[in-house]
Amino acid sequence: MLTVAVSSRALFHMEDGDEIFTTKGQIAFNEYMQSKEHVPLRPGPAFGLVKKLLALNDNDEGAPRNRVEVLLLSRNSLDAGMRVMESVRHYGLDIEKALFCAGGERFSYAQGMGAQLFLSTTPSDVKAAIDNGLAAATMLPAETDEHQADTTVRIAFD
Repeated sequence: MLTVAVSSRALFHMEDGDEIFTTKGQIAFNEYMQSKEHVPLRPGPAFGLVKKLLALNDNDEGAPRNRVEVLLLSRNSLDAGMRVMESVRHYGLDIEKALFCAGGERFSYAQGMGAQLFLSTTPSDVKAAIDNGLAAATMLPAETDEHQADTTVRIAFD
């Protein structure tokens, strides 16, 4: 089984709270995220890839169901994480494991849970994951049509 860890900011766009975090701090950000808990976050750069990887579990009758597991690995607090998990449920993503580390070290936890790859939009987080022995990739925004039914998984290595 392939276990992929993905940051909450790669899975979902969280810009609506960035300004609050930057100008008012963590407590105000947490309060804002709690107040918007039932407002789904928009899909982020890794959303399409995660959805396609999870769909591999549904293919071919008789094949092993659990080919891919996705672990949500976030530096958000659990307070802010409630909105993230509500968004996971809203979109029907089969993500059952999540770590909300409130800014703390995440990569040893991810490895302990069997993660083999970490996806993030933050290059410094990707570097930190690699420095901690976890393969990682920076997710870049892609030009896609939201209504496109493409199920092809495309990965480019540099």
